[in-house]
Amino acid sequence: MPDISTVSALLTSATSALEIAKLIKNSDLSLKDSEQKLKLAELIEALADVKVNSAEVKQTLLEKDQEIQSLKQQLILNSEIVYEKPYYWTLKDDHKEGPFCQQCYDNERKLIRLQGGNRDTWLCMTCKNTYYGDNYSPPKVTRVQSRGSNGWMGN
Repeated sequence: MPDISTVSALLTSATSALEIAKLIKNSDLSLKDSEQKLKLAELIEALADVKVNSAEVKQTLLEKDQEIQSLKQQLILNSEIVYEKPYYWTLKDDHKEGPFCQQCYDNERKLIRLQGGNRDTWLCMTCKNTYYGDNYSPPKVTRVQSRGSNGWMGN
């Protein structure tokens, strides 16, 4: 990624190109063709450097703009997100949206909507974590009683 030295090189190349262009413009007719061609070649090289360096600066500015936009969106999200154990919700216009996976948000800052299941269970399809809400009730297990020697197979 271009830094201050790239910007400095861009300005140096532009200044050099401008000086060469002025020299060619102000040169009298006594300059030989070969000298003029040499100066033109130097001018073209300096202008090529300007073009390359300005493209790098432009790319850096675009990346910085994208980073700024991403950080602005993250700030907005941080002001809207609320943690209510065991998951996250977003608050928008006085209503909650979600729930969202706590692990995915804490580790990667990604809001992954949880998929609802039976008895207030929630599953994250990304990290495969299961969350249990306040109204969760575990399934009831009933024991099957043995029928002794006359079991289901008639023994």
